Amino acid sequence: VSIGYKRAQQIHPNPEAMKNYIWYNPQTVKEVESGYFWLSETPTYASKGFGSEYYISAAWVILENRSTGVRYVHVNTHLDAYHEDIRLKEVEVLLSYLNDFRAQGLAVFLTGDLNSTPDSPVLTALHEVLTDGRATAEKTVATHSYNAYANDESKVYPSRKTIDYCLFA
Repeated sequence: VSIGYKRAQQIHPNPEAMKNYIWYNPQTVKEVESGYFWLSETPTYASKGFGSEYYISAAWVILENRSTGVRYVHVNTHLDAYHEDIRLKEVEVLLSYLNDFRAQGLAVFLTGDLNSTPDSPVLTALHEVLTDGRATAEKTVATHSYNAYANDESKVYPSRKTIDYCLFA
């Protein structure tokens, strides 16, 4: 069953190495270019880095608005779940790519599970370049994003963690 959206990235041959695909609506935007990289010492090929037990990847797509012709890049990732020191190194690699996109004159949108609370060093580093969409939205919700992998999305969890973000520059 088609829902009308397209996946920007090709499926990676190693299903453990790439999990952050981006889907878009081809009626409103067109794909210009897309790919992925890893938040590791070797970002151009599937690799676990900085001591993480997981492949930490980031998908990206340059999209062009069909109405206005404006191009922007959307990057999506999921940082290491357990170690802040690893996440900080991952963010260094991530920021390097984001700065390259910005140098091309593209607006940047970063989404993902950053496994970091708003007051963390990870978000502090990202906020040097990016703005949190929640902070500038005309209307938003104060719901925390961590659901403890439960099926009941309406349940309020005692952790009260916000770890998922939409940032932009």
